[in-house]
Amino acid sequence: MKQLLRILLAAVGILAIVAVAAVVYVTTFLDPEDFKPRLTAVVEEQTGLNLALEGPITWSFYPTHRRERRKSACLATRTG
Repeated sequence: MKQLLRILLAAVGILAIVAVAAVVYVTTFLDPEDFKPRLTAVVEEQTGLNLALEGPITWSFYPTHRRERRKSACLATRTG
């Protein structure tokens, strides 16, 4: 029983370390500004709307994980 508990605690500890490492990697090496062109392209492709993202996009993982943006506008235009 002790060995099973030790294995489970080790697995939980490894998962916690992997989760922290993933957050550090994302916030250090991935620039959210690089996603602006892709975000606007996907919105236009899926909805036909032009999305304007003004201001910086930043990462935030506390108290909840999210990407912050200051100003955005969605303009309806007819395509085709």
